[in-house]
Amino acid sequence: ASIILIKQLLTEGVSPEELVAFRFMPLAIIAIIVIPGDLESLSLPVVIKILLIGFFGYTAMFMVLFYGLKDVSATIVGVFNASGPLFTALFAWLLIPETQFSGIQMLGLAIIMCGLVYAIVREGDDTPADEPP
Repeated sequence: ASIILIKQLLTEGVSPEELVAFRFMPLAIIAIIVIPGDLESLSLPVVIKILLIGFFGYTAMFMVLFYGLKDVSATIVGVFNASGPLFTALFAWLLIPETQFSGIQMLGLAIIMCGLVYAIVREGDDTPADEPP
């Protein structure tokens, strides 16, 4: 439901940057107030790593998602958003040599990939969803 609301806000002129900022602002304020431990004890390399994780793990991902939502239907964005575990598994297999999948896991990944392709192809089709293609 949030993707549909975000799509509506984008069509009303709210920018992806504003959406990302307001989406995380309450959490950031709460985290600063209740953050455990002593911030001064963190070394600069640790702080840099934390900031990079925050930027690439959340901010950049949501910026790309919201910019895509400006030009693509909420259905396609939702499907890609829900496909995160699939892409994580594929990139792990490509980038981490010791990553291996069993036959049943490979079958599951293939089924998910086929569903993703079907959703994308079906989105471009003008046939109503309750009619056969």
